[in-house]
Amino acid sequence: MAGSVPSYWWGNHKQTYRQETDGGYIWSPKTRKGDRKNHTYDNLTRYQRGNVVFSHANGRISQLGLV
Repeated sequence: MAGSVPSYWWGNHKQTYRQETDGGYIWSPKTRKGDRKNHTYDNLTRYQRGNVVFSHANGRISQLGLV
């Protein structure tokens, strides 16, 4: 990735915030209620090494992550 500009992502965390941040990963269900497509999951598949993730939980940006 030398010379490329990193992408930035915004991650909203709810029930699994503590598990994700303690474990060093981001998780999202593949589908929503009613087996509907989850666009958050689709975006997770677009993350690439070197991307920056702003993790938002409980009304504030609480973590910064690097893919």
